[in-house]
Amino acid sequence: MRQIWAIPGIGPTSKLICERKNKDYVLLRLERSAPQGVAVPQSRVRVYRTGGEQPLAEYPIPYSDGRSSVFSQASQIVRLAAGECLRAEITTGGKTTQCPVLTP
Repeated sequence: MRQIWAIPGIGPTSKLICERKNKDYVLLRLERSAPQGVAVPQSRVRVYRTGGEQPLAEYPIPYSDGRSSVFSQASQIVRLAAGECLRAEITTGGKTTQCPVLTP
């Protein structure tokens, strides 16, 4: 199973992809893109097990002034038992936006 969160504020096609690899593990992949002319503020994306306090994954997003296009990708595999859920959030300029619960 795969679920995708279109992340607001860090590029028009930026997304967090959560894909179940097996009953114990999930692949998390953050894809970020912004065309030339689109500035991206410094941000941080964090992924948590629902009900958890410590992030399973954390992705810092550097500032981009928009002078050139940007594309980056980061991925990792995390332990998440079948049936468990994830929540993700992005923090930009002191404001945090959460995504809907993800159940990969």
